[in-house]
Amino acid sequence: GLPGLVVTVAAQGEDSQRALFAISASSDDTGDMQFVGGGGALATVRSAADGGYRLRGVRPGQPLLVSASGGSWISAALEPVTVSEGRTSTLPDLRLSEGGTLELHIVAADDSAVGAVFISGQRSLDASGREASGGDENECHAMAQGGGATLSGLAPGTWRLKFHGMAGNGVEIDARDEVVTAGETRAVTITVR
Repeated sequence: GLPGLVVTVAAQGEDSQRALFAISASSDDTGDMQFVGGGGALATVRSAADGGYRLRGVRPGQPLLVSASGGSWISAALEPVTVSEGRTSTLPDLRLSEGGTLELHIVAADDSAVGAVFISGQRSLDASGREASGGDENECHAMAQGGGATLSGLAPGTWRLKFHGMAGNGVEIDARDEVVTAGETRAVTITVR
């Protein structure tokens, strides 16, 4: 199993940007998550040392979306699951594939400070050079503060990165393609005009 992954549970059909469930997650690496409220749509817990996790007190009869992400692993999700009242259910394993990481370093040509930069990426080609299909695993987003950002859990292939200066800071960076390889971390230096 993979310890320390973030396991997320959302009610199917709910907006995952709504308020979080009120939860208490154990801090002893048992992977337990206890739902103690239900006013929101999303809750998270880290997987235990053996990669396992527990969801307790979930609303019975409501389809739930369970996913996991973390580190350089590509996010994975189960088909919607429903639990029965008063029963313990064993969910199928979440199977994650190893992805790659890009460590971006944004520097100014004149050594001046680089303001906040929003980065969006889309995988255009898979590892074998075929056009990548749509889906969350083919998109990434990050905010570079102080010139640095890390994009992790990227599926192997060619990623088209776009950069957007924030708060009128005048940052202009051309879009660029970067190749991501499973299991590798690449440092990329980007110079701002």
